[in-house]
Amino acid sequence: MKLRSPSRLDNRAAARLTGSLMALETQRFWLTFDGESSRKPLIWEMSKKFEVVFNIRNASVTPTIGIIALELEGERNEIKKAVAWLETNDVQVEPVEINTIEG
Repeated sequence: MKLRSPSRLDNRAAARLTGSLMALETQRFWLTFDGESSRKPLIWEMSKKFEVVFNIRNASVTPTIGIIALELEGERNEIKKAVAWLETNDVQVEPVEINTIEG
C-alpha cells in the first residue's frame, strides 16, 4: 500500500497542535487585474509560491479586467509576502472591511 505524503494543510494542523507555528490569521483584499495580468493564473501561482490558503469570495472578470474579493489565510508574514508578489505582477491589492463581502 502506497502512503501519500502529507499536504501543507496537514503539516499546519500538526504544527498547530504542537504550538510550533505562529498564529494563522485571515485577511481579505480586493484585487484588480488589468491588461496582461487579467489573463494569467496569478492566484493559483501565488498559492504555490507561498504558504497561504485562498478563498475567492466574489469576482467579476472580463477578458480585459478582473475584480476579485480574495480571502487569504496563513501566517501574517506569509500573507504580506504573497500580497507583495501579487503587486509585483501588476495586481492592485487593497484591504477590505469584512462586512463588505460577507454573505
